[in-house]
Amino acid sequence: MGKNSKLNIDETFYNENGNLKRLSSDFYYKKFIFDDYKFRKENGLFIIYAKIDYGTDLQTFSTEIESKTPELLISMLKLRDSLPKEIFESPTKILLCDEILNDDTANKIIKWCKSNGFPFAVDNILKNSTSKIKSKKIFNTIVPDKYISFKLSDFIFQINEIYSAFYMYRIINGYADKIDFPIYTKNSLKNTFGKNSFVNLKELRKNECTELFEYKYQNIKYENKISLIGEPHFIINAKNLFDAAFYQLALLLYNKEKEIRICALCHEYFEPKDPRQKYCDSLDCYPQKAYKRRKALEKKQKKSSQTNKV
Repeated sequence: MGKNSKLNIDETFYNENGNLKRLSSDFYYKKFIFDDYKFRKENGLFIIYAKIDYGTDLQTFSTEIESKTPELLISMLKLRDSLPKEIFESPTKILLCDEILNDDTANKIIKWCKSNGFPFAVDNILKNSTSKIKSKKIFNTIVPDKYISFKLSDFIFQINEIYSAFYMYRIINGYADKIDFPIYTKNSLKNTFGKNSFVNLKELRKNECTELFEYKYQNIKYENKISLIGEPHFIINAKNLFDAAFYQLALLLYNKEKEIRICALCHEYFEPKDPRQKYCDSLDCYPQKAYKRRKALEKKQKKSSQTNKV
């Protein structure tokens, strides 16, 4: 360590008054990519398995993603919209969704996982299947496998929580969306679990959404560390993809200049480049927007012409 190292560190972390500086924060999350997924129904529950080659370090499957845009959050919102609406019609169906799930839904979620990563914290659920692989026959291999798994119903619950958090974010920010369908979310303010612990967002006022959003956020855990690479800064790391998506949403609340909107034509989620932008950047939407403007102008000109004749 150099002679001036202590001086440099002091100058880095303290201002001229000797007070600790507030460091800028970067947000990261770990993305675990597995190519081999299978699903099966066991005791009435859909289970999704991801295979890990025997003897391979789990960390070789991971990549640390620096999150600068809410791309993970948007992918979850799109996925939830693509799933059967029947699943989310009531708290009972959300909790007991295995009764109405099918192979198509399982394959759709597997496809999402292959692209976006294993959704849950892998450290806590890694299993060595050496003694069970023969009876389960999940993967057709000779050597023993390692695999990690999750219940599809747990995934459905979490993806719905992210979806409801997004709509709470819009209510809190005063966006003019009209929720014309029920959105049920776990009411974390109650110490119960079951259908009676859910609440419909349509029935909540803005201050109630704010209170519930804050409570949900404070129960999510993140890892923090200081990086001295480049300018000294904090790194905030999420343990699973649902926490990462929720943090991306919280950053939108913090930074009023950023926003996720719903396209007025195709209803896709997008980040506006301009505060007045109502439509996404899809080529399919711009012609429709131009058509609507042209028709509105023609209607205005026709009305003006009729008024002049009178």
